[in-house]
Amino acid sequence: MIMKLTKLTTPLFTLALCCSITQNLDASPLSQRQGITVQILGLPQPTGTMHCSLFAQRKGFPDQAQYAVQTVKVKLKQRRATCHFSVSTTGSYAVAVWHDVNDNHQIDKTWFGAPKEPVGASNNAAATFGPPSFTDARFLHERPA
Repeated sequence: MIMKLTKLTTPLFTLALCCSITQNLDASPLSQRQGITVQILGLPQPTGTMHCSLFAQRKGFPDQAQYAVQTVKVKLKQRRATCHFSVSTTGSYAVAVWHDVNDNHQIDKTWFGAPKEPVGASNNAAATFGPPSFTDARFLHERPA
């Protein structure tokens, strides 16, 4: 399953969700892992940390990680990041990510609250006049047979 990730202030980058072995398009080691794997490609900055959050409900989505089912932080490698969520339960989920370019552990914002750093959500959920909705970002994750 290939999805695009929306960026509010920099170019788009891609979010690929590999929800099961049958949905993975190649024979990479990622296809051997169960759960949800998020690949973020083509980031504008080569440094920093990618923060990924997996939500199973709308409460807190997309920017209150304390309500997420799981959160993952990974360092970038060659303008890429891969976050893996160990999820064995079938259900609807949504992913929110943000690139902490300067590693200050917070989303830098403009004076009116818009993110200065790259942010995005699954399903290329639009962020118009506020954050994207859980409903627009959600997808169905099914356990492999």
